[in-house]
Amino acid sequence: MLKKKKQTKTLKKNKASFLDLNFIIQKEIKQNRLRTKFKENYKLSDFEKLSLKPKSHSDFTHIPFVTIDGEDSKDFDDAVYAFPKKKNFIIMTAIADVSYYVKANTTLDSEAKERANSFYFPGMVIPMLPELLSNNLCSLVPDKKRLCLVVEIEINLEGSIIKTKISRGVIQSRAKLTYNEVQNHIDKTSFLERNIGTLVDNIFKAYSSLKKGSFKRGKIEFDTEEFEIKKSHDKNNFEFSKKKSLISMKLIEEFMIITNKAIAEFSKEKNINILYRNHDKPSAEKMLKLKEFFKILNKDVFKESSNLNTEFNRILKNKKNKNYNLFKDIILKSQSKATYDFNNKGHFGLALNSYTHFTSPIRRYSDLLVHREICDFISNNGTNKYRSINKMLCNHLLEQEKKSENIERSITEKACCIYLSKIKKKFFFGFVDGVTEFGIFIKSSELPFSGLAQIKNINSDYNFFDIRKNCIQGRNKGIKFLIGQKVSFKIKKNNIEKGLISLEKVRHEN
Repeated sequence: MLKKKKQTKTLKKNKASFLDLNFIIQKEIKQNRLRTKFKENYKLSDFEKLSLKPKSHSDFTHIPFVTIDGEDSKDFDDAVYAFPKKKNFIIMTAIADVSYYVKANTTLDSEAKERANSFYFPGMVIPMLPELLSNNLCSLVPDKKRLCLVVEIEINLEGSIIKTKISRGVIQSRAKLTYNEVQNHIDKTSFLERNIGTLVDNIFKAYSSLKKGSFKRGKIEFDTEEFEIKKSHDKNNFEFSKKKSLISMKLIEEFMIITNKAIAEFSKEKNINILYRNHDKPSAEKMLKLKEFFKILNKDVFKESSNLNTEFNRILKNKKNKNYNLFKDIILKSQSKATYDFNNKGHFGLALNSYTHFTSPIRRYSDLLVHREICDFISNNGTNKYRSINKMLCNHLLEQEKKSENIERSITEKACCIYLSKIKKKFFFGFVDGVTEFGIFIKSSELPFSGLAQIKNINSDYNFFDIRKNCIQGRNKGIKFLIGQKVSFKIKKNNIEKGLISLEKVRHEN
């Protein structure tokens, strides 16, 4: 009897643990064998003495760079500046010179390579580099001299690159701006101080030219709807909020894209051995599935086109279409996975002939490698000696990137299960995004989760799978559930440990 009581108490304790988001996060960290500590106890003084007299860095402290990031950001690895030059614009991007501090083949370098990227969780991060670098010496905080690689790009009014200059330099950021502050200034709802405001105006004008270039070449414009987990002061409570899609965010995105593009083109021209970020167009198999999806929907939406990017953008532009979210999901699912390679194959999604990752060396090892190659080229007056990129390393970086994405998805799914178990809401809204012989998959419109309604739990009718029409249909009432159908549904079962949700009582919604 005593043993049975002890077992019951343990089960209750375990169940309570799974209702704790922190427990879920720690379990993911443990299961994926992520290192939370560094092998050596690095001291700030070990790196500070390197910063005293960097002979290889030019003085850019007279340039009023600013950083623009999220409210909760702690590592600032990029700063921007822009000004008009006759009919053109000069864009300057300063990226933290992490390669100056993290030398190749050191213990720190080996550990950064092993981690490959930083891992982000709700309320915490496992950094690729020690915080004394990522949040301090390599973070471009205001009024502090910081070592950078400065990329100076001249563009025309159509956003095309005229010329590029790359230097190692010392900068001193003038302000730490947030996306909301910059957005309010752009919208004229509130204004930044005069000098900073004028700088942001110039940055916005340069962005407008970059945007023209992106549109002209056919960059696919995915306006993805993302959720984030916001933890409250009570460690056991959290909520989901939709991430805002602000122009200020797109502004920084375009500045980083043009910088990465400039580095890739410069490296290609100078025959520098860098790591490229490639993205193939959808495979023949995925394109076939995409066409079948649109055919099932009986919509004359997708049209054969010589320019696939243009066709995707035409569909994604029509946000008023009642099936917009479904169309967006279908196109997203058709995309290939971006890869790293030492051979340049271009980037389909961005519609670029060459592309690399250069702008986030604090949190991505791939970017640090590119920095080393560029710095080595600059230091050796045009002779590139550094050779460390191979297929095995490319595969490792991709595996770690995939691991990070899988962990993030797993935590979100389990967090949704916790959240659903705590709220009293009974019915939810969503749309059917998959039909099989055993039921329908439904994607929620209100929270970031999907669930399965087994064929017997859809409604009170006797349902069957119609393979010709690819739908679930009721024998008595004749109600059909097709892909894209807007529905309401109820949560039937909620498996927090596995992050799985089963649904029932599915109804049509207009």
